[in-house]
Amino acid sequence: SLVIWMGDLNYRITQLKRETVFEKIKSCNYRSLLENDQLRKQIQLGKVLTHYVEGDIDFKPTHKFDIGTDNYDTSPKQKIPSWCDRILYLGRNCKQLVYRSHDLITLSDHKPVSSLFEVQVKVVDEAKYRQVLEEETRNLDREVNESLPRLTISTNEIKIGTVRFMERKQFILDVANTGQAHTGFYFCKTLGKENFLAPWVEVKPAKEFLVMGDNVEVEIHIEVNKLTAAALNRGDHTLDAILILRLDNETDEHINLRGSYQPSCFGSSIETLVRMLKPMRDNDVTKIMEMEKTDWSKEAKSNHSSEKLDCPKEIKKMLSHLRNHGRDQEDLFRRGGIHTEFQAIRDALDTGAQVLPGSIFSVAEALLLFLESLSVPVIPFMYYHDCLEFNSNTSCCKQVLEKIPRSHRSVLTHLIIFMKEMLPRHDDANQIDGDTLASLFGERCLRTPPEEMEKEWKDKSNSKRTVIGQDRSRKKAAFYVSLHCNQTFVIFKEEIHRV
Repeated sequence: SLVIWMGDLNYRITQLKRETVFEKIKSCNYRSLLENDQLRKQIQLGKVLTHYVEGDIDFKPTHKFDIGTDNYDTSPKQKIPSWCDRILYLGRNCKQLVYRSHDLITLSDHKPVSSLFEVQVKVVDEAKYRQVLEEETRNLDREVNESLPRLTISTNEIKIGTVRFMERKQFILDVANTGQAHTGFYFCKTLGKENFLAPWVEVKPAKEFLVMGDNVEVEIHIEVNKLTAAALNRGDHTLDAILILRLDNETDEHINLRGSYQPSCFGSSIETLVRMLKPMRDNDVTKIMEMEKTDWSKEAKSNHSSEKLDCPKEIKKMLSHLRNHGRDQEDLFRRGGIHTEFQAIRDALDTGAQVLPGSIFSVAEALLLFLESLSVPVIPFMYYHDCLEFNSNTSCCKQVLEKIPRSHRSVLTHLIIFMKEMLPRHDDANQIDGDTLASLFGERCLRTPPEEMEKEWKDKSNSKRTVIGQDRSRKKAAFYVSLHCNQTFVIFKEEIHRV
């Protein structure tokens, strides 16, 4: 065997003054310089590179030079020239023919050194060598593969079918550690995506550690809610998605989600709903998406307008139901509804059923959720700050609200009339008070813009967010109370007369 040890070993010349070293270099008296070489001394003491051989050095020290010149170090450090770059060897049947430096190369503060060896080697049987190499490579690959983490998942494709608004679906993905090592895994984000999951997908657990032979059931929940329905109604997103499950060793498993969304009046816009004369499910999905993407403000400025309702029929139906069956109901809007009843109410609204199913509490909750899920609030985001600023000034409110689209103003009028009708006149049968209604409907008609909420979450502490949120809710309620006062009938006289 033969070992050649070479590199910048960084050993120096010591115990000599710089001027003395320069004199010996000038006279080529390298032997006396080498007597003060750290490497030679350490080898003689048996502390490093025992039995290694270094050829005769008959070239001047190779360090340190000013880069680009043949001048030794002229910096303030004034380092003493030394042989930092060395080549040593250990083995038999080896003869060193040349050991030299290359003074013409000035790219570094070192002069490179090189050596030429004559080495006797045994002749190798190439066929046998390849056979042994292949066998050892296979054995090594097998050992490496067996030691790598490996997960087995129950499926790489989940068919989620048709998903409806607020209809939660759950799927189980079995993940097992079938490798020969402990490993963890986590779900990571797809390239180009901000989040590792689509907003309507939730996984539990999102990360886990598995010992060899262990397994875990990962729950995958699919649900379209008030925050995500609008984008799906517009066709901006689909339910098709890819989940990436990543192991600790950076290998990935892909799980494809396949499904479709059933558009709903929940998550639609007021402008689309007043122009949709037929029930939601009687319309072509492509038409719904086109209507949701249309800028209806341009139509208002032109002389041509499509046939439309004064207020979405779904809102009218819920308000009528609540008037007829909830006027004397105690705790209306305070008691929550039943989720399965809400789903039946949603289907009734989307299919145009004549009668709404479920309890009066579920219908009340459906109305509030309907307002929350509108893609554009009753009072559009662009008027949000003005409404908060003039929350108690009826005159200023009038000026602001006269700017909002007529369809939105009509919806607001229907809601205000409903509030007046629902407040008790002679007794406290339904236990409803104006402040409660103002708070409930104010929060949903005058929604905070998403970008403002996101900025608050990034910039504010929990305590500051709480204070800001309380102040905002107070202003929204005050705004809605000012609308509910008798002067509202002056502000919306035209709309109320038409209703």
